[in-house]
Amino acid sequence: LHSSAAQRWAESVSMPPNFSGLSKVPDGVLEDDFVVKGYAIKTKLKTAWSNAVLNTHCDLFPGGSCATPARLTWKVPAPFGIGNVSIDKLEVDKAGKFKLDVSSTKLHPDLKVDCRTDFSDVKKAMVGCTYAGNKRAHVRVETKAAKPQDFKAEATFGCCRVATVGIRFSPAVLSGVCPDLGLRLIRGSWNGAIFAQNGLKEFTASCCYKATPEVKCAAKYTHGGKHSGACDVAVCCKDLYKVKLTSDRSVLCSVRHNIAKGLTGLVGLRYKAKSGDWSYGVQLASSDPAAVARSVPYIQHLSTTGADFGACRAQSEDAFQCLKGSAGLCTRNLGSTGCMPRRTVPFADRRGMDRDKPIASGAVAKLEKK
Repeated sequence: LHSSAAQRWAESVSMPPNFSGLSKVPDGVLEDDFVVKGYAIKTKLKTAWSNAVLNTHCDLFPGGSCATPARLTWKVPAPFGIGNVSIDKLEVDKAGKFKLDVSSTKLHPDLKVDCRTDFSDVKKAMVGCTYAGNKRAHVRVETKAAKPQDFKAEATFGCCRVATVGIRFSPAVLSGVCPDLGLRLIRGSWNGAIFAQNGLKEFTASCCYKATPEVKCAAKYTHGGKHSGACDVAVCCKDLYKVKLTSDRSVLCSVRHNIAKGLTGLVGLRYKAKSGDWSYGVQLASSDPAAVARSVPYIQHLSTTGADFGACRAQSEDAFQCLKGSAGLCTRNLGSTGCMPRRTVPFADRRGMDRDKPIASGAVAKLEKK
C-alpha cells in the first residue's frame, strides 16, 4: 500500500524549477509589470517558417538621435528543417550587438545541451547541460568553453509535496566557501522561498499569499549583504492592478488594460517620498503588429502632454480610450485631450453613414454591443 501511494505521488509530481525559480511566484507579484519609466512597444509575430517566432521590443522617444531604438529576438525551433538543433534566441539590440543561444535534446535521452555566445569574445562562450531523467529533480551544469574551471552547477529536488530544496555551486567552493542553499515551501494558499547565499552571509525570504481567487499579497526581506534590511511589499488584484511599497519609501503602481483582442496596455507610476520625484511609463504588447502601429501616435501624445502630473492623471482614462480607438473603435469624445476630437468607428461598420460625420451616442453603443 505504501509503495503504491508513493508511486501515485511520484507520477503527480511535476519537474521542479531551477534554483532561481524557487521564488518565482512571489517575485512575479513583486517585480513583474512595473513599467515606471519611458515608453515601449512589444510585439510577437509567429511565422510558418520552421515555426519561427519574432519578438520586438522598441523604446519610443528615449532621447538622443534615434527615436525608436529596438531589440529584435528570433526563436527558430528547427532552423532550415534541422530538427536536431534549436535556436532558442538570436538577438540584435539597439547597439548592434548579437546574442545567440542554441540547444539540442537529441544527443542523449533526457539530456539538453546548450551553448551561448555574444560573438564578442570566443573565451566568453558558455556551454551547459541540463538533465531531466528524474522527474523530481532538476540538475544543470554550465561552464565557459575555454575555461572549464569557471563553472556553475545547481540542483533542485522535490523532496515532498510541500518542500523543494536547492543547492548552487560556483568556483568559490573550491576555496572552501559554502554553496548557496534554497528552500521552497508550498502549502494551500501560501508559496514561500528562503535563500542563503554568499557563503551563508546573506539571507533572503519571500512569500506570496493568495487571499482570494483575485487578490495576491507578497513580501520580501533581505538580511545581510549590501542590501541588508531591504523590504518590499506588494498587492496584486485580478492580475491587472498592482501596488508596491519599498523600504526606500517609494510607492509603485501598475495597471494592465486589455484594450482589444491581441493588444494590451500597461501603465506604471513611481513616487519617491524622500525626494518627491515621480516618473511614469507606458508599454504596449501585442501579437498584432498592425494594431500596435496604429497606437504609436497616442503614445507620442502622452509623451508630449504628460509633463504635468495632474493633467496626466485626469487624462489616464482618455488615454486608454484612445488606445482602444487605435485598435478600431473609440467610444468617447475626448474633447480637450486632442487625441480624437470626435466619435469614430471603423469605416467598414458605418454601413452607408457619412464618413466624416460624428455619430450619436446610441449608434456607438449599438456598435459596441454588436
